[in-house]
Parts: sequence; structure tokens; C-alpha cells
Amino acid sequence: MGGTDAGAASVRKPEATRKRSGTRVCGAGDGAEPCAGNAPDLGSCRHRPCQGSSVPAQKVAKRYTKADVELLAYVDKSHGNLSGPATKRILEREHSEYTQSVYERLAGISVAQLYRFRNSEGYRKKNTTYQPTRPIPIGERRKPRPHARPGYLRIDTVRQGDKGSGQVRTARPLSAATQPG
Repeated sequence: MGGTDAGAASVRKPEATRKRSGTRVCGAGDGAEPCAGNAPDLGSCRHRPCQGSSVPAQKVAKRYTKADVELLAYVDKSHGNLSGPATKRILEREHSEYTQSVYERLAGISVAQLYRFRNSEGYRKKNTTYQPTRPIPIGERRKPRPHARPGYLRIDTVRQGDKGSGQVRTARPLSAATQPG
């Protein structure tokens, strides 16, 4: 077969004139791995040895303070927990039309950030309402009191037939004159 191995993969030689266009980024897989034989991978960054995610994250400056979240909770509570766009408009008007300086940061809030604040623990501590359940009579038979409003119709069902005959049910509407009780 000509002295070449037909099953062998071709190996490209690295180009000597090629230059790297950036610095190497350290990642979690850049450390020593047992039995991997990746010695060139160790310490391949020039400024520090690779240690996974040891680069401290840049702290993002906070735009809104805890007082802003409390003010948002106060506005929501006083206006009855309106939708996000309506609350945003209220905050904008408080700053622009009524010249309230405490609303300066909240005047430019996005609706998404507003909903994020509504899900935060600090907001929920300030703006929670408790409404106990009202007991309602279940299964009480009484005629409706529509107070001259349309849309109330009472249906009375009557079972006809024996137990083995399929029990046919008929429904009949009841007027105010024929309603029992």
C-alpha cells in the first residue's frame, strides 16, 4: 500500500508565522488534571496562574437604595397596587410635575426593575395586606336577590324515573312567582 497507513489521521504542522491576536482567558478547565498530561495548560496566563473563577467580579454600583424600595412600597400601598406602567407614570409625575426631589431616582425606573423590587423581600415587608377569608354559606338554598339587575336565572332540576332506568333529569327555569322559599 505504498508505505502509508490508510487509517492514520493527517497531522498539520503549526504555522510558525502566525501570531496570537489576544491574551489567553483563564477558565475553570485550566488547572492540573490527573492523568491528562496537559503540562502546557498549567500557568498559561502571563499575569497570574489559572485558578478557575478566581477573578473577582466587578461590583456594580447600585442605582436604587433601600429608601427607594420603601418609597415604592409606600406609593403602591397608597395607590392600591396599580400595574407597573401606571406606577411608573405616577413616579414620573411626582418628580416632574410636583417637583418632589425624593422621586428623582425612581422617576427613571423601568417597569421590569419595578417588578423586581415588588418581588424583593424588603418591598414585601413594607407592602403586604392581609384580608381574611369571608365565610360563605355552601349549599344554602335560597332565591337570588337580583335588586333589579338582569342576569340572574334560577334553574330547578327534577329527577324522573327509577334507579335502574337511567334517571332522566329535566331542568326548568323558575320565575320570581314560582320560586319556593
